[in-house]
Amino acid sequence: MKLALAHWRLVGVLGLASAAGALALLRSRTPADPLQRERERQRRLARIGRIVEGTVVEVIEPAEAAGERRSSRWVVYRYSIAGVTYEAAQEVADPALPLLSGQTASVRYDPANPGNSILIAESFSGARP
Repeated sequence: MKLALAHWRLVGVLGLASAAGALALLRSRTPADPLQRERERQRRLARIGRIVEGTVVEVIEPAEAAGERRSSRWVVYRYSIAGVTYEAAQEVADPALPLLSGQTASVRYDPANPGNSILIAESFSGARP
């Protein structure tokens, strides 16, 4: 009986140690910089995401602040998957991309989490001319 109890204690301690090690490993791989995390999210979606047709709802141009013009803008887009409509927004840095309200676009989304999507990434552009 004492041997079995000692065995289970050892199994419990080893389980906790391996869980702590796995958590430390995951935390060390997560970039602390929010911009880097967003780039990683976009790369992942560009790689594994499924494509669905969406619509650009609105393009929000940045306001000029003290004579300074920012080149990025926000694009709000909508798409539907399995009868559920999602609406998302993404900051787009390239001012040359042809994005207009009402235009059709390709959206990449995560099949495991359809609310996680992108319209534009380094290696993917859902904007259609």
